[in-house]
Amino acid sequence: MSTHRCRGFSLVEVLIALTLGLVLLAVLISIFLSVKRSYTVQDSLAHMQENARVALRLIAHDVRMAGYRGDVVPSWSVGESTDLPLGAVTGECHAAWARLFVVPTDGVIAPSLTGTNGNRDAFNACIASSDYSAGSDILSVYFADGNPVATSAIEAGKVYLRGNLLGGLIFLANDNRALPTDFTAADARNYRLIAATYYLRPWSVTAPSKSNPAGDGIPSLMRATLSDCGVKACVKTEALVEGIANLQVQFGLDRGDGQGVRDYLNADQLGDFTQANGKAQWRQVSAVRVGLLVRSLTVQPDYKDPNAPYHLGDQTVSVANGYRHIWLTSTVARRNRGG
Repeated sequence: MSTHRCRGFSLVEVLIALTLGLVLLAVLISIFLSVKRSYTVQDSLAHMQENARVALRLIAHDVRMAGYRGDVVPSWSVGESTDLPLGAVTGECHAAWARLFVVPTDGVIAPSLTGTNGNRDAFNACIASSDYSAGSDILSVYFADGNPVATSAIEAGKVYLRGNLLGGLIFLANDNRALPTDFTAADARNYRLIAATYYLRPWSVTAPSKSNPAGDGIPSLMRATLSDCGVKACVKTEALVEGIANLQVQFGLDRGDGQGVRDYLNADQLGDFTQANGKAQWRQVSAVRVGLLVRSLTVQPDYKDPNAPYHLGDQTVSVANGYRHIWLTSTVARRNRGG
């Protein structure tokens, strides 16, 4: 009688196969994690660069427009309507912030582009201390929007400049389609007035609280703008771009000697823009150098920024471990030297 012996893998062969399989699996997992880490880093860098581009584009547009007065040519010929005056502007960043085109009692025209160096002192009426990233600069601009507004499109509560080549008035519309009766020139046109102050806030969506003092901890570029609250003018703030960790601004002066901009100064080197001497200095600003330190939104625990600390303008900025940063600068020339 014949017998058939059944043979399988020996224990040694099974252990060898398992070992080889585990090694191969470990290699595949390592490759996967490396690719995922690389993708995460590249995606984070791309997101940071996009945030930086958006922030610079928004600021650059307003800097170029600073001082634009629509159809009005002489800077000394803009007043405030007595028929439709602005009245008190709730949350106004500083005195006369919403009326910069109006010639003040001292007869010295106010600059339409200003700022501060590492503090919020001149703008504390519209920027709370808990909403301000200490050490960052502030940039403020004032101009008429580039597109005229038809009478049929005028909205209650908004501030406008109505004028022609010879002069104009700023007014607060108390109703839709409202026009001031004290400026009746047939060729007059209306422009929406824009007052915008850029600053940094140390949080994005989640505000600080007793249980969470840092909020969400995501620094954000903010803008305080002249807006409407019912039929009254007021200041509203809006979050623009997340991840902007520091803002540094320097101002290039054209002193009218034919040599253009020769140097860039910090805001505190130009003097007080609310006083006559300071106004004269600020009105010579013809270019702005903007520097942004952009931070990744997500933490990478094992990462230490090799470029830290960063030297931004006149500031030395230390950064927290675990976040990537990029530093970008852009120089913007003013196109509207109206003030």
